[in-house]
Amino acid sequence: MRVLHTADFHAGRLLKGYDRTPEIHDALIEIAGLARSEKADAVLVSGDLFDTANPSAGAEAAVFDFFLRLRDAGIPGIVIAGNHDSAARLDSVAGLLGWVGIQVVAQPTPDPLGMVRRIETKGGETLTVGALPYLSERRLVKAAELLQQDLGGQRQKYREYMGFFLRRLGEGFGAGHVNMLMAHTTIDGAVPSGSERTFQLDLTNAYTVSGLQLPPGAQYVALGHIH
Repeated sequence: MRVLHTADFHAGRLLKGYDRTPEIHDALIEIAGLARSEKADAVLVSGDLFDTANPSAGAEAAVFDFFLRLRDAGIPGIVIAGNHDSAARLDSVAGLLGWVGIQVVAQPTPDPLGMVRRIETKGGETLTVGALPYLSERRLVKAAELLQQDLGGQRQKYREYMGFFLRRLGEGFGAGHVNMLMAHTTIDGAVPSGSERTFQLDLTNAYTVSGLQLPPGAQYVALGHIH
């Protein structure tokens, strides 16, 4: 099975006032062409399709053109929301994207098993993906708890909550399937490239997940967020 994993398009991003969307669009055309030429069975996009929660029309056109090119190539995909995306906005187009073979997991469900997605590939294999969109630290560690705990306690509570989601997603893996996890989060030991937002560069105080918490049944982990 061939799976192309990508993430963090940040369509609509401005660099010193210059809109980078046209070059991002060019990169997405190249990625879609690579998926076609390499005969990918599926494409996983691990969040941050857009740079803001209210992207420009040009940014949306660039991203949706990418999905249409995958449709034309007969390649299905799975997408999760990142911290820069509007989860509600992605949810609103999930039905439309489903028509072109793109499954969207924008927001967590009460039961994490509801975030497991499957693709039956042309080769007859089943790809099962535990899809975990970005979960806000402040949503997981409630405001009252933030006031009562020091940073170490907050980070530990965050790990515990994330561990619950990761374990449950792992329970959705199938015997005989190609099982993968995708998430928009930070793993211990992540090293930023400098392309992230300034506040993200200090990972010493960041909310992170231990690699030991990843489901042991995952044959591949498709991450986004630190790039």
